[in-house]
Amino acid sequence: MTLASICRVLGKIWLGLGGTVVAVGTVATWYFQGWRAYQDLVSPFNLFNYIAVVIAYVNGPSSCESTTDPRSAATPSLTRRRSTPRRLGRPCAPLASARW
Repeated sequence: MTLASICRVLGKIWLGLGGTVVAVGTVATWYFQGWRAYQDLVSPFNLFNYIAVVIAYVNGPSSCESTTDPRSAATPSLTRRRSTPRRLGRPCAPLASARW
């Protein structure tokens, strides 16, 4: 098992747990505090809620997909030869998936 596949599995687990926490928190707000508190929570003017959701989802599987394409290293290019293999997905950078 490679490091990339371990990171992908951990990222998917992180997204699942984050989505569960956000959904349970939203339902609990509606259940315990009522419809008005739920409307305040999902209001488009509630900036703190959106920041919390972005922080919960920032380390998802697409934020660190840096696997190499196995075909690029094995198949020579007819036009010019690459010195490094092509990369799939986004580069691993902090907050790479939180760009607006």
